[in-house]
Amino acid sequence: MPPSKNVIVMPTLELERYDEKMMQELAATLLQQNLDQYSELAVTPDGHPDSRSWASIQKREGVRVYKESSRQQQQQIKAQAATGNSAVKTAKVPPSLLLMGTIKGNLDDVLYATAASSTEAMLTKSKYTDDGVVDAKVLARIIEPTMADPMHFLNVTWRYYALSEPRDYVCLDVAGWGNTARGEQVAYHLIHSVGFDALPSYEHKGIARANLSVCWIFRQRTATLVECYARGYYDFDTTNAMLNSLSMHTIASQWLSCVKLVSYAQSLKLSRLLNCGKGTSPRPDAHVQRATIPDPAALTTMSKDDLMAQALPRLQLSSLDMKAILELSVSMLETNLTQQKELQLTRDGFPDSRTWREVQRKEGIRVFKEFQPQNSLPSGNSATCMRAGVAHPEESGIPSLLMLGTVAGSLNDVMYASIATSTDSMRARSKFVQDGLVNSKVLCCVESPSSDDPFHTLNVTWRYYSLSEPRDYTCIEATGLVPNDNGELVGFHLTHSLGFAQLPVFRNHGVERANMSVCSFFRQKTSTLVECYTRGYFDFHSSNEMLNNISLHAISTQWLSMARYVECAQMKKLVWWMRMRTGRDSFASSSQSSSSTSSGGIVVIGQNSRPRIQSGSRCRVCNRGFGGFLRTSPRACACCAEWVCKRCCVKKQVCVVSSHNRSKVNDKKLIFCAQCIAEGSKSDAALILREELMGQRTSYSSTRRTTMETMDTMETE
Repeated sequence: MPPSKNVIVMPTLELERYDEKMMQELAATLLQQNLDQYSELAVTPDGHPDSRSWASIQKREGVRVYKESSRQQQQQIKAQAATGNSAVKTAKVPPSLLLMGTIKGNLDDVLYATAASSTEAMLTKSKYTDDGVVDAKVLARIIEPTMADPMHFLNVTWRYYALSEPRDYVCLDVAGWGNTARGEQVAYHLIHSVGFDALPSYEHKGIARANLSVCWIFRQRTATLVECYARGYYDFDTTNAMLNSLSMHTIASQWLSCVKLVSYAQSLKLSRLLNCGKGTSPRPDAHVQRATIPDPAALTTMSKDDLMAQALPRLQLSSLDMKAILELSVSMLETNLTQQKELQLTRDGFPDSRTWREVQRKEGIRVFKEFQPQNSLPSGNSATCMRAGVAHPEESGIPSLLMLGTVAGSLNDVMYASIATSTDSMRARSKFVQDGLVNSKVLCCVESPSSDDPFHTLNVTWRYYSLSEPRDYTCIEATGLVPNDNGELVGFHLTHSLGFAQLPVFRNHGVERANMSVCSFFRQKTSTLVECYTRGYFDFHSSNEMLNNISLHAISTQWLSMARYVECAQMKKLVWWMRMRTGRDSFASSSQSSSSTSSGGIVVIGQNSRPRIQSGSRCRVCNRGFGGFLRTSPRACACCAEWVCKRCCVKKQVCVVSSHNRSKVNDKKLIFCAQCIAEGSKSDAALILREELMGQRTSYSSTRRTTMETMDTMETE
């Protein structure tokens, strides 16, 4: 009986650029060789290979699998020996299989079902088609699907089969579109064994690491038939001819699972229609599939917003463009400062009720909507926006929102939550505060923070929201501190739409490129309260007043997420404290860590890294002893790794971007002791930000010990 797959934990691969380049070159070479082999294969008029070289061993519906005859293998050995190369004379020709036939359907559906570019997609496909894969995993992503070519990927993968003998394979896995020597378009899926010293083998568990080289090629033969071809070589590293023959027959049966590819593609499209509702074409149109659903089965892993983010390139801006962006941000900041100063408020701090109507409130924050006609904000490319500026959006008569109120905390903490210097930090913040941002990306960094001014940033960003109608924005985004007329430091966060000709739009995929201009100001009102002000203008390019009002109401709800900014800053500080500790890439299982990894996210302290409970052990905070009748069981703090009692620990949510899937943000409630929470709360956010910018891995607090554990992220196996 083969070992259980649950005892197999294959680690992911970290490839250098040189390794990735070598993999790409190898894939290109192998693909060309297989395309040539496909074009040169001699077949009879009825579509069968030469019976002197190939013996039919399996068939199903319109597909047959052939095994290469021993005579043909001997001829290959003689041909190699005839070259005169002594190294080739003893070369072993591995067993070979050939699949030929047709299946009903179209080429797009076949490749859609075949191209499984994620672990989830591989496992789902195997479960549906029953292709013999017991377990599988994507170990490294070299080329990922894009909007332009959503079926093309290049991965390093691991597959485990339970055949006559359990075997696993580490392979180069590539799929996409190609052309034969006759210029015909074909779809291909190439799997070729490769070796990496960093990957363990499981021979001690009875699993042999074998080698294979298989290439599938599909061609649209008629309007309703797809021609299927596969050629595969297998080296089982065993001299037992009977076992090898049994394995080849089992593989032949698994190959026949290709007859279920079209059915699998139809089930995927049906699932998408049920899950996505409107915005998805009910007709299996090839162009729609390529644009919106490139990764079969992993609909959440490779969603539309992930593909849009990948399709957006890094912006290459000239020095003149950057200067213009800087000048625009300064102009917008001055305009908004003046606008805030001129805002008329009542004695109790509310705006004029004749102009503003309250639409939302939460804790100490209220959002108001302005009474005024809704016109359109003219949109254009970057040069037009920089020249025209729309520096005074209040004069355009477009929808406007206003937020006023206070949050408990410090100005530095609010700014620490506001600043996002990278795509990862933008996504982690949005996940924690729930501000409605579905996906985001930093497209260009114009100005970066410094030790002298750690809260100052100026970036070009992309934001995608799914409101009443999906909309995205390309914006300049600036944060920092400026003095007001009274000499007080005021924090700001400016987001202003700007267009760039080199950035694609996604209107064909149901996403409207809208415009907005939003500016927030934060001021330390008292020692424990921060005054918040936000003014925003939105142009949705729609004359549907009802939809626009629904969108504005949704935005006002998202603005209330600012009430969690201080809590977000505390979370970021706790994460920073943990990352400063000496940690490891993997941890032993424990009740806490297993629960976190099972939900797909954050790996916490392993059981073997916790301090051993000895006789007389006490809670770090209250100094009470553990054990005994009716005594509480101890818990380990995720930050300091010290034991604490139930009374002295608190569960806190933390959000970090997965190290294995940058589009995924993991969140989990971890246990922290009261002392670590208190120390984290008292930490200066500006000082922590400076430490982050300097990239130091040393703590600035002498009260912390250097033996504490770190926290890292990993995906659910």
